[in-house]
Amino acid sequence: MKKRTLAALLCAVLLLGGCSGLLNREYSLVTVHSAAPTVDSDQLTIRVESYQDLVNALIYFINQGQETGTIRLYNYPYDVELDLEGACAEVSQEDPVGAYAVASIRCSVTPIVSCYEANIQIDYRRTPEQVAAVIPVTGASAIRTQLREALAAYREEIVLRLSYFDGDEEYLQALLREAYCSTPETALDFPRASVRFYPEDGRQRIAEITFAYQLSRADLAQRRQELDRLAGQISNQVWDALGDEGLLSVRQAILETAEYDPEGGSTAYHALAEHRADSLGLAMAMSLLCRRLEFPCLIVEGTVDGTPHCWNIVSTQSGYRHLDLSRPPETEGVSPFRSDRDMFQAGFRWDSSATPLCGEQPEV
Repeated sequence: MKKRTLAALLCAVLLLGGCSGLLNREYSLVTVHSAAPTVDSDQLTIRVESYQDLVNALIYFINQGQETGTIRLYNYPYDVELDLEGACAEVSQEDPVGAYAVASIRCSVTPIVSCYEANIQIDYRRTPEQVAAVIPVTGASAIRTQLREALAAYREEIVLRLSYFDGDEEYLQALLREAYCSTPETALDFPRASVRFYPEDGRQRIAEITFAYQLSRADLAQRRQELDRLAGQISNQVWDALGDEGLLSVRQAILETAEYDPEGGSTAYHALAEHRADSLGLAMAMSLLCRRLEFPCLIVEGTVDGTPHCWNIVSTQSGYRHLDLSRPPETEGVSPFRSDRDMFQAGFRWDSSATPLCGEQPEV
């Protein structure tokens, strides 16, 4: 199997993420409540001497999935019952796992000879399996990777533990869009996503993301199989074409089977199987075939004359260039590969900071 020149650049381009790689903020890992509590040999009794020890003890019980436990407070100089109440509230409301998994924490305090003994009872709203399935992630790239894998498998839910996170639901929705567009071979039904944070604020949170698809899993599997078959047929037809000729061959093959329709479908399946697609559907088809043929290619989501529109950026012999399959040249001999300046002058707008430079800088 022959290798395409500049194929290595594809990985670098695609690392921009999703449709246009708009969000690449990275974070450092911050560990909260890292102190390990002193646990007695029965594994159910913890010794504490401070309020933070109380918090750590409760978190320990939760992380172990324990429904009951005992805390012994030695040399405790503060109001034991008041601090226990505060620690229970903090852990169940502010700690990510506590906010996600715990329904309530109850405690009773008994003074004994040398200490206070607090008996803890924890009621959960999540199963141990659900807690174990939470995926720890740090940074935009890691989040996007997990979202991409969930979408490719058409999962209905994914739960992420976000470290040092300062985003919001809109930010996650944007990463989801990028993840979806980055895998055109599985991007067959963009789901409606609902996001819930535990806790609602803070830089350490759990994000519960649920997906609602319009198509059934069986329909998605059938479409994926058919798309793979059609993409394989076209790839075999143009496999020997290299460089710009190869890109033009891919473009021509798509335009011979798909008609541009602003009201058409938005996936490569719509373009190659139903023969009618909007600008995103055509861009998805181009991206899919370029990936199979090892041509660097990405999808750009922007606007033209203020209307949402999608197209591709490909690597040509002259450098990166824009390629819009919905607007083939009307003049014989005019190249479909356009520079940033060409696109800008034609009314296209996009986040140029997230895409490779394509020829001349546009005159703003």
